[in-house]
Amino acid sequence: TDPFQIQCTDLAATDEDPLLAYVRKKLRRIYTFPAPGTPFGVPCVFSREPIRWPEGCAPTDHQTLTCDTGIGAAAHVTGVFGLMMAGIVVNRLAGNPSAS
Repeated sequence: TDPFQIQCTDLAATDEDPLLAYVRKKLRRIYTFPAPGTPFGVPCVFSREPIRWPEGCAPTDHQTLTCDTGIGAAAHVTGVFGLMMAGIVVNRLAGNPSAS
């Protein structure tokens, strides 16, 4: 897992993350968020790194990433996610949203 692939951008511009794709779809359908190509105005920390299944654990066609079937997390990577989000919050509270 590569922590250097972690980025912050608008939720509408994220990729490589099936959960965020699902969230975008729900927001557009239920809450009339803008169509693809238009920013949501919602900051999002995500990784551009494609999902890599452990060798010998390739998913079946119907398998999804859930708590039961997920591939886990690496503490150093989840820590970076949290610190980046904290930085966004602090910058916004300080009146400097462009720094995030």
